[in-house]
This record gives sequence, structure tokens and C-alpha cells, in this order.
Amino acid sequence: MSTNDAIKIFWPSHLCSPKCQYGYLIGWYNVSNDVCVASIVPNVEVSYLDCAIELVPLNLILRELEQYLSEFRVSGEQFVHINKVCNVPPKILGYSTMKEQCEYSGIQEQKMWLNIQLTNNHIPILLSLYMNNEKFKVNEYQVIFYDQPNPKRLQFLALNPLELDISVYNTPRQTPEKHAALEQILHYSHQLNGSDRGSTSTDLEKVLIQINSSYFLEQGMQQLPFKYKQKQTSQSHILGCLVYYLRLFWIFPVRVIISSLKWLSGYYIKKWITLCSMCFLFLILTLAEATLQALNLHLPPWILNGIAFKDLSAAGQQIDLRLQQLFFWSRQYVLLRKQNWANTAKARAHYISFYNSMWLVANDIIIGIALGTFLTANKYVLAERLHDILNKYTVKSLESM
Repeated sequence: MSTNDAIKIFWPSHLCSPKCQYGYLIGWYNVSNDVCVASIVPNVEVSYLDCAIELVPLNLILRELEQYLSEFRVSGEQFVHINKVCNVPPKILGYSTMKEQCEYSGIQEQKMWLNIQLTNNHIPILLSLYMNNEKFKVNEYQVIFYDQPNPKRLQFLALNPLELDISVYNTPRQTPEKHAALEQILHYSHQLNGSDRGSTSTDLEKVLIQINSSYFLEQGMQQLPFKYKQKQTSQSHILGCLVYYLRLFWIFPVRVIISSLKWLSGYYIKKWITLCSMCFLFLILTLAEATLQALNLHLPPWILNGIAFKDLSAAGQQIDLRLQQLFFWSRQYVLLRKQNWANTAKARAHYISFYNSMWLVANDIIIGIALGTFLTANKYVLAERLHDILNKYTVKSLESM
């Protein structure tokens, strides 16, 4: 395999830890020999995965996982959206093990199968590669580690800089002649260097989309061991089921009384804190709305030409502006939560606009408080200094003329 055809394995950095177990690799395989690993599924036998792949199509598995995600209060909408956003569906990529000599053959009709060893330092090493059920000799491969972004925390990776324009139609920044000239220069430069920039950038964009979607895929795949245990329990014989339910009958009260006390207390404490926070925010928004309505009231036409209360002073205008920004932030934050964070330029524009406005307002408030504190603490010194300067350059200069 040449250098250009070397396999690139994108590996999540959180899987390089002692807590990571060996199991089957789940992720995406692109045509350009780019492999993006999203999760490792442990404690599942290969026969279960064989049946799942041979008898059940992948989209049905995703629908079943969506139901389990809804049961575990994890958003399933983003998980189903993975197939629409990513160009290829997620697959079983191979197997990861702690042993050097342990290799697992690929599943039938699997285009590619990787056997990866996790070293003592928890670094993945490619042991073997199977292409179309035939062992392929690998001379070079690359392992690229990435920090998995969490879309719930509004995190994502982008190849291009963030766009600030949230309009539907973007205005062209360059004329067609200049753009064609730049494209021709880049084309000749890449011909001289012997590289294909178009395919490389396109492949990186695909991989970044898959990396941004890896969080939801991992959250969905983590339910497979639980589902597998349920299936194994349901397929066991009658005596095993009887022993299991008798054991569960005795263990369940102890677990509820002892083990669940901490969980229940934490659950209700979190619930009460959330409820109090929501009530407090609702009260703040109610007071802010009442203040906005009061500031926007107009005087009678025969008093100062019917001017609004907020226009009587600069402080009123500042209060009105900050309260409007408060309502704008809440609506924009809800909008950001509803966006698809895999590959949406509009969502990225709203993201940077939201935090940019927050940073600007924070700077205004911080600078205003700092200047106000300085003027309040040194008002006598500043007043005396200002009086001396004005007296020197106005009164005394006129007297000396």
C-alpha cells in the first residue's frame, strides 16, 4: 500500500483510558480508506452481531436503538439523523483486544475488518486488515486522535472558519475572474506538488461530519450490551428464569431500600433545584417584561412631544437595551439547542453570533463597572485635578493676556 492509500484511523481520545474495555469497533468506513471510530461495544458475542447484521438491516437496528434511547431519556432524533447527515451508514469496523496474538475474522459480506490491539499505554495498534474476507498486507497506517465533541454542550469541529452571515443569500466576496484565477493557481501548484487537494478537503469534511455525529452514535451503541443481556435472559430455559426471578425478588427490595436511597435523594434534589431555578428565571423574565413595557410607555403628546420614558435618560436606554438582549439570548439559546450540529453553516453562524454578543455585552458591563468604581473612589482627587487644569488653562491664561 502506498503512502497516499495508507489507512487513516480516526480514534476518539477518551477510548485511550484504563476504563475502556475490549469489544467491537463501531463507526464509519469511507471509500478513501478513512476509518472513523465512534465507540467500542463490549460484552456482546459475535453470534448476536452476526444475526443482527444478516437478518436485520442496519436501518431497523437504528430504529430499535431509537426506542431504547427514548426509554433512557436520550434524544433519539439526532441519532436517527445520523444516516441523513453522514454519507455512509455506521458499520462494525472490527475488533479491539488487549492481546497481541488474538485476531477475529471479519463478518461475512463485510467489506473491511480491522483487528486492533490496545497496548499497555492504551494506544491502538493495527494488527491485521481484512478486505473482502481476505487478509490485506498493511505497510503504513495512521492513527489520528480526536477529542469527541459534545453537541449537547454546543461543541463541534469545522474545517472552515465560522461564518458570521446568517442571511439566506450570501453576497459574493470575490468576482468570478479573481476566483477563476485563484483556482487556476492552486490547480497548478497542486500539480507540481503531486497532491489532490479536492479529494483531501472533501474527505476531511466527511470525516468531520462523522466526528460531530459520533457522540450520538456512541450513546446509542452503549445500550446494545443491555439489550443483549435482556435477550439472553429471555432465551434461557425455564429453571434459569425461575432462579433469576427468585434472585431478583430477594435482591430488588434491598437494592431499592439501600442502593436507591442515594439515587432517589439525588434525583429529587436535582428536580427541586431545577424547579426553583425555572421559577426564579420565570420571575426574572416577568419583571424584565414589565420593566420593558413601562420603559416603552409614551408621555401625552402635549408633554415633550410624547417621548417615551426610556428616552428621558441614557440610563433608561441602556436598561431597555440590556433587557431586550436578555430576551434575545434566551430565544437564541433555545434555537441553538434545536439546530443540527453535524453540518449546518447557519447553526454555526448563530453559534458564534450568540457568544459574540454575550462577550460584547460582558465587556461593556465590566468596563462600565470598573470606570464607575474608579470614579466613585477617586471623585475628590479627580474633581480637584480637573479644577486645577481648567483654572490654569482658562482663567489664569486669560488674566495673563
